[in-house]
Amino acid sequence: MLHGINVRFTEIEEQLRELKVDQLLPSIIATIMRMRQRLDSLLDGDLILSPADYYELIDDMEYFTLDLKTLQIPRSLLSIRSTPRKRQTVNAFLADRSKAINQFLHTLALEVADETRPTVPPAQGPGPHFNIENGQIGFAARNEFDPNKNNVRRLESILPLLQAETANALAAFGKNMAHPKVHDALLNYQAALDGTVDTLNYDLIAAYGLWLANAEAAAQREIDDRLSPQFEDDHLASLKTVLDLHGPFILSTDAGRSLIDDAISFYKTGEQEREFKESATELASAIADEGIAKPAAGEFLIEAATNIAVGPQPDRSAKVGGNAVRNAVTAIIGGALVSYPLAVGLAGPMAAWLAVIIAGEAVKKSNVGKAAVEVIKDAVDDPSQRRNFAKLGEFALKHEALLRRLASDRREFSWVHNWLTWIKEQAPKRSDQEK
Repeated sequence: MLHGINVRFTEIEEQLRELKVDQLLPSIIATIMRMRQRLDSLLDGDLILSPADYYELIDDMEYFTLDLKTLQIPRSLLSIRSTPRKRQTVNAFLADRSKAINQFLHTLALEVADETRPTVPPAQGPGPHFNIENGQIGFAARNEFDPNKNNVRRLESILPLLQAETANALAAFGKNMAHPKVHDALLNYQAALDGTVDTLNYDLIAAYGLWLANAEAAAQREIDDRLSPQFEDDHLASLKTVLDLHGPFILSTDAGRSLIDDAISFYKTGEQEREFKESATELASAIADEGIAKPAAGEFLIEAATNIAVGPQPDRSAKVGGNAVRNAVTAIIGGALVSYPLAVGLAGPMAAWLAVIIAGEAVKKSNVGKAAVEVIKDAVDDPSQRRNFAKLGEFALKHEALLRRLASDRREFSWVHNWLTWIKEQAPKRSDQEK
């Protein structure tokens, strides 16, 4: 448990001996022992530092570390045990240098932190990605546009036709509202098409296009059962045109082709499918009802879950729904973990993974090592965001049984069990300290 800290302190002691400060070693060793106990508690989750504790910890560090140049703290300010005025001055300076201090502290603790938590969760998979903005699940910015994976020329030729035909179909189905589900599906599809070839979210378009086909098939069944009136000729013609254009349009994108490939390899028994759909629908409803998702994201998740394995292409519907729910669970767990920054460790691959959950894909385009830590620190240092992240942790624990049932023994969800156990172990420790 203390291996990483012991290695670091041993190096420091050796460096101090080389500098011939042997006369200071007794006090240094006492400080090191105090530091070991404090950091051990910190990494076990038994200690959450108040600002005063934090500054005292840093002050202890200054008695034996050789990282003064890294922290850039003037020697004249190192003693905070002198006067109240000097203590205030030092605290203000340390607050200003908090980013460097945090980086130093977590670098020191990283090796130990890695031994106390599960491995880094996987990245979000195919389908729309979600992030956490102000404590709520929302759609993340789409991945950087890659013209090498999309047939740009074909997309640019089809898009205006598809937008126009969708508007025509929407106008036709809006006249008498005889088929409201088709009308609603057209509304969502039109909204997803609003943009240019290089700004559209093709994962959303693929999903809404699939659900439009499902709505058309459901309406046709109601017509056959004499529960709804026949499609009028202009209604049917406009809808068929939209669906006919959607196929070549979405297959011109990497997202559309991936959906088909994934659907081909996707297989569950009928019973597994029913259980998964029930759990996914229950989770999507809880996400929307309890306000941890923005309205658009919450509605999308409900639609994704209820459309699992339905319509003329049930395998694709199942994959779209499964991907959406899996990515939402990833965002929930990620948001919950941000509320335990010290125990999780704000460095290395874990920081990069968490930063994507908070900031979306944009963090990948910058210096991940530095940018990730800054993104997380900015979020954790904001009291309102910190409270919102805590709510995600509470949501995960409240619906632990549901999340575990959803994960079951499915390979793509296996990591969820380990992190739920970890969050459950951390929660009482933080709760006791916050009382």
